[in-house]
Amino acid sequence: VLAQVVFAYGKNARRLFMGEDQYRSVVEVVLCADGQQWMYSLPTLNSVILNTKSAIRLLTVTEKNSVTFVEVLLKSMFPRTPIIVRGLDTSYLQSIVHVRSHRKTLANPMNFARYYIPELFPELLGRFVYLDADVIVQGDIRELFELDLEDKILAVSTDCTELSQKYNLFQNTYDMFINFDNEIIKALHLNPNEHVFGGGLAGGASQPPMLLTFYKMYVEIPSLWHIRGLGSATGAHLPRWLLHRAKLLHWTGSTKPWLTTDASLHNNNELYTIYRIP
Repeated sequence: VLAQVVFAYGKNARRLFMGEDQYRSVVEVVLCADGQQWMYSLPTLNSVILNTKSAIRLLTVTEKNSVTFVEVLLKSMFPRTPIIVRGLDTSYLQSIVHVRSHRKTLANPMNFARYYIPELFPELLGRFVYLDADVIVQGDIRELFELDLEDKILAVSTDCTELSQKYNLFQNTYDMFINFDNEIIKALHLNPNEHVFGGGLAGGASQPPMLLTFYKMYVEIPSLWHIRGLGSATGAHLPRWLLHRAKLLHWTGSTKPWLTTDASLHNNNELYTIYRIP
């Protein structure tokens, strides 16, 4: 049920459910990417900053040997924005992560960095917005930051909305990648026919553990806050009105806007390139 855009609380989630105002004045935004990716993720950060009047603090994660490079890069590009860069030791993850998928990028240790956010940012006491590094934010990020979580831990895009179904965005069910013969899984009383994002063509890798951990512990974000499929044949056919109304665009396809030479997948890239920094 967890899509690539996650809105959650930090380590002290239960204590902060009612939300003290002092934690709400600055919008905390978390992104994780390897050193090579950050040059291409500058438009993501730029879109967040340009489309809000709120104060933003960026909390970023990269490999340990790329911390200095990323810190210099981001602070030179966004000198007025508070930025924290933390390094993750990826050698351990590389030894234990084995992804059974044709999409080898899913095995990138940075896809699993979100698991370590509480340890990497102990100062992050309140709610935060987690963004993938291949999105463009066209709405005001504070709207997502202040979303009513009711009594849940986090808010996510389920990609099972009427909008997703209408435009044929990838959908899967739990029984496609979870072993329902396992006694621990049986105890969770999961519905094997419930649609989720995370298996088969849509991905997998870092998703299944999160699906289990946060099962029924989330609220859904508004559908316009996660329009996915860009960079794929599906995204090439999304209507223009939807792309312009979208508050967040996600290049979930393998053809990223900074890589593509395929003209048929190039028609939406201006939505990314307008946020490039000269």
